[in-house]
Amino acid sequence: MRASMFNLIELGKIALVQVAPRTLKEGTATHEQYEPAHLQTMAALEIGPRGVVGVRQDGRRVLDVHHVYHPHSRFRGANSIALGCTSHYEMLRRRFGAHMTSSCGGENIMIDTRQIVTLDDLKRYLVLYDQEQSQYWALGQARVAEPCAPFARFVAGTSAAGPTLRGALQALRGGMRGFYLQPSPGQTPLQVRSGDMVYATDTLPITVARQAVLWHVGAR
Repeated sequence: MRASMFNLIELGKIALVQVAPRTLKEGTATHEQYEPAHLQTMAALEIGPRGVVGVRQDGRRVLDVHHVYHPHSRFRGANSIALGCTSHYEMLRRRFGAHMTSSCGGENIMIDTRQIVTLDDLKRYLVLYDQEQSQYWALGQARVAEPCAPFARFVAGTSAAGPTLRGALQALRGGMRGFYLQPSPGQTPLQVRSGDMVYATDTLPITVARQAVLWHVGAR
């Protein structure tokens, strides 16, 4: 992570963007299983005030299941955009095995970074910078994505229970599972894609975030 004169922290580049067109949990409420095979990598991700929409290479759009307007929406008020870090998955792979591929937790945006990212690192706003269009989008109200039992069982083994399941749940807490962020109102929808930069700041109002990002890019 690098800081600038604007107190802007560079978190890293976007490694991939993806959507879950349907829920990743299958089965009954008492016997839910987690199935990451439903995830779809996208060419771009359109971020708007109601959530995220995937854009395929051919231009077709795919609503994420957490989008407000998805017909079977899993939106719960603070989970419209999910963020993860490659460094977290590297740590989880060392502990749980090779099945913990980056983004299998269903994050919409995966940041390529070697740092372990905490909630404090996300500051007040997360700023996504579209380098092709020189546009930005600010996300706020970051919160830790707490792990659910189906995903913890997937992490530790489908039959995990008791101490094994509790150990997996504990390992996924504190942001290791990822983070949820809320779109800041009043912004034009923005498309982001692999290679775009992600920044964090705690002192800048959204209206001047673009100038700070452009300064930071020019100073590299």
